[in-house]
Order: sequence, then C-alpha cells, then structure tokens
Amino acid sequence: MSGQLVKKGITLNCLTHGDYQGYEITIPGLNFTKRSHCPICSELRQKEADAFERKEHEFELERKITQAGIFPRFKKCTLENYTPTTDANKKRVDRLKGYVEEFNGEGDKNILLFGAVGLGKSHLATSMVSALIRKGRSAIYTNVAKLLSDQKDSMSNNQVSNAQFMTSYATCSFLVLDEFGLSGYTDHEKVVLNGLFNDRYERMLPTMLVGNINEQLLTGLVGERSQRRLYSSCLAITLDEVMFNG
Repeated sequence: MSGQLVKKGITLNCLTHGDYQGYEITIPGLNFTKRSHCPICSELRQKEADAFERKEHEFELERKITQAGIFPRFKKCTLENYTPTTDANKKRVDRLKGYVEEFNGEGDKNILLFGAVGLGKSHLATSMVSALIRKGRSAIYTNVAKLLSDQKDSMSNNQVSNAQFMTSYATCSFLVLDEFGLSGYTDHEKVVLNGLFNDRYERMLPTMLVGNINEQLLTGLVGERSQRRLYSSCLAITLDEVMFNG
C-alpha cells in the first residue's frame, strides 16, 4: 500500500568495518529509503559524544569552583587526599565526609572548624566547597579579611550596591569564612558579619567558620546573639596537633 513503511533486514557494508546485518526502510510509491548505520561506527560516535559531554561537564565544574573562590593551590584538595595528623582527626574528617554526603541545602548544621596553624584547615574547607559544587550545590569560599575589604569597596561603587554585593554570600547553599578571628573586628565589620550570619540563619543556610580560635574567642568576636545562632545547629570540630616525643 502506497505510503506504508516497509522494513526489511539486509546485509550492508561499512567502508571501515566491512559487512554488517542491518535494515532498510522504504515507502512504496515515494522516493524514500533509509538504511541503518554501521553499529561499530555508531558506538564509536556515541563514545566520542559521551567523552565530549564529560569534558564539557568537568570544564563547567572547574569554572564554578574557580568562581567560588578556590585558588589554584587548593583546586586539587579533596577530603580523600587530606592526611589526618592523628587518629582522632581522621574521625573528625570522616564526620565532614558524612556531612557532604547527607547535605540537603536547607537546615544543615553550621560548621566550626578550629585548630592551630598547619593542620590543613583550609584544605578541608576548600575540599568541602568543591565537593558540594560537584553535587550541584552553590558554595563560596573566602577569607574574612577579603570579604570585609570587598564589602568596604562596594560601599563606594556606584554600579553595585552593598546589598547586591552581599547577596551571593547570604544566599549560597554553603558559605566558608576562613581565617576567622585572625584579628579583631571594628564595630562596622562586626555589623557586616552579624548581618550576614543573621541573613543565613533566617534562610536556614549553613555557614562554616575556620580559624585558629576557640569557642570563648568566637563569642567575643561575633557577640552572644550571633554565637547562639551559630551554635543552635552546629558541628564543632577542633583538630589536634601532632605530639612529638623528644
């Protein structure tokens, strides 16, 4: 019947891979013929397309990780290639791994990561940001000095308002503030930080503070109100130093 598809199996030839069993589709009465492609060629083309898609995906992830504030020194850092200094620290890092695996994007705990210089706190913090971005979450890593400096600059920028500048920090799924407490903060800086903590608290978004401080110093830096909000739902980790006998 004219116009009805007719499909039949035939032997076809690929100039590269030789004969293969395929099919031919025709429509009697019409100048229409379609033949199946070489399965080996089709498989190779699909592999090339998949490889290109993976490369594009990885490129996009690397772009997002760079935009998140991860500098080249920390781009290769992962929770897996971090070397704990003690067995207790290994268990603490396992808790961070579990946090990433169970991350919901709303209502997750804040993280306070404290410890002396040289224990790899920045390694862990940047690793968590990269891991969450690879899971499709929005995350930002910055140190407090840079944040406060950029915020001050935004106040004299006619193109970007202070509110617009702070929006990305207030709304990302996960925010890391490194080098927290490296120095004391002015009254204005405390207002900026407390405003940011409050915004994220109200949005139920977790904040990670990283620094060489303790809980008592934290209260003095951010005030009792922000300290209570940070601790209202919190994973507090203090890394141990290596003890040498000599």
